[in-house]
Amino acid sequence: MFSLRKQSKPLDLSMDLNHLNQINWHIRKSNVIIIFYNHINGFSLENNSLRIKQKNFTLSASFIELKFAFYQNNHCLKTCNQMKNFTSILNTVNFYLLELYRLILKRSICPLVFFNSTIRTLSMWPVYDTFYLKNKIIFQNTEMEVNSQIRELFVNKAIKLKIDENFLNKKLFKYIEKLTLYGDIYQIKEDTLSGFDKLKIFVFDAENFRLFVHRTLLKWLNSFNTNVKIDPNNLSQIKENFNKLIRITIVFSNYTSINHTFPDEDFCLYKDFPFDRMIFILFDNYPLRRDDNPPITCTAIWTIHIPAIYSIHYDMGKLYENTTFYNSFLGCEFEKKIPLCFRDKKLIKINIITRAQIEYICFFLMQMFGFGLIPLVSCITMILNWITYYIISKLDIKKNFKIKKLFYYIKINAIVNILICFIGILRMVYT
Repeated sequence: MFSLRKQSKPLDLSMDLNHLNQINWHIRKSNVIIIFYNHINGFSLENNSLRIKQKNFTLSASFIELKFAFYQNNHCLKTCNQMKNFTSILNTVNFYLLELYRLILKRSICPLVFFNSTIRTLSMWPVYDTFYLKNKIIFQNTEMEVNSQIRELFVNKAIKLKIDENFLNKKLFKYIEKLTLYGDIYQIKEDTLSGFDKLKIFVFDAENFRLFVHRTLLKWLNSFNTNVKIDPNNLSQIKENFNKLIRITIVFSNYTSINHTFPDEDFCLYKDFPFDRMIFILFDNYPLRRDDNPPITCTAIWTIHIPAIYSIHYDMGKLYENTTFYNSFLGCEFEKKIPLCFRDKKLIKINIITRAQIEYICFFLMQMFGFGLIPLVSCITMILNWITYYIISKLDIKKNFKIKKLFYYIKINAIVNILICFIGILRMVYT
């Protein structure tokens, strides 16, 4: 594990990865080099298409508070028209993991910076998409092919994230297979996910999934498997079309929260779930083999009943009719529940405060404190200390030596405080 601290210059290709690889193999016996980059001032692009690429190296790189900007000959590149025949660390090594933590963004990014890149997992966190705080990457449009091999996009601790084509660029993520979204996802535009032929796996955290479903009504699923039509109750048809399966996995911190994520009052939201297009919801590591599972709601049973029955029948080799899960399924009497959804019912408005939202509020208050309160207090303190210094300077204290000595130290203290406050204000301007 290696760590690279703050650099005044953008990150270039001067790092000796061969030496790091030898050290890494000697210590960890692994071909994956783990590097932490702290406060890197962007990337340097080299206009040299003949440079020998180092694709034989594999990095697990974490960029902490990275200024996501790109430079060539000390000139900041802002548009795709400026980027031709270049190399950078992003396309000269293989990335097992490319983690972007607390990105610092000033403008949109050209997807060509990932030209010919190979990334198993691209991770971003936290991702804020609010009026007050925004570090969501906006990708520019380009006519050129990016030819990037990004297999998974992992977004963690998102706040009001709106997923559209500017974020999930179709050329950049052309070969994406898995999309993991943790946090407060505000919207996925219905046509954004069309055209991603290899995207078969979605992962959501249970804490935020209910609010996400209420916002989107699962309309974003309309882009998938539009040419598939099966009988979801026919297990043989499921087996024949298994390669077309779209899997939506819900990750629970504990299984007692299943009933909070899928309460019975939300059943009508899932009534028309597209099981017939081979789109299934799965609960991560839910123990179907156990007969002593805690009871779950009928909504939860409905969402997983097709894959659960299939798994019991084929994977476990059991008769699903004899299982506790199937008995619970029959007990829900869905043939009576479904007609009730056709009545004129309004959706229940929910207001859920999640941990991601609490962390965002805390971070927002810290930013407000840093950019608002600290300069204000510094200015007030400077003024008060100037007044103190001025008043003491005007006093006639020559006759009393002790008072004179005391006031002398008070003046020194006032001057020091003024300097500290002034430096604090300059520091805020600099950052």
